[in-house]
Amino acid sequence: MDAVLYSMFIEAIRVLLLVGVPSALLIGCAGVLAGAFQSVTSIHDPAIGYTARLLALIAALYFLGGFFWERVRNLLEQALLAQS
Repeated sequence: MDAVLYSMFIEAIRVLLLVGVPSALLIGCAGVLAGAFQSVTSIHDPAIGYTARLLALIAALYFLGGFFWERVRNLLEQALLAQS
C-alpha cells in the first residue's frame, strides 16, 4: 500500500506542476506587460493590472483547460482505482 500511496503522491505533484506552472507563468507575464504599459503611458490604475491578469487566466483556461482537466481526471481515476 505504501508504494501505491507514494506513486499517487508523485503523480499528484506532477499534475499540480503541469496545471499550475503554465497558468502562473501566463498570469505573471500578463502582470509584467500590464506594468510596462502603465509605466510607459503613466496610467497608474490598479484595475488595468487586474484585468490583464484575469484575461490571461481566462485565456489559459480556454486554450489549456482540456489538457488540465484531462490530467486531473486521470489522477482522480487512479486514486479511485487504488482505493478499490
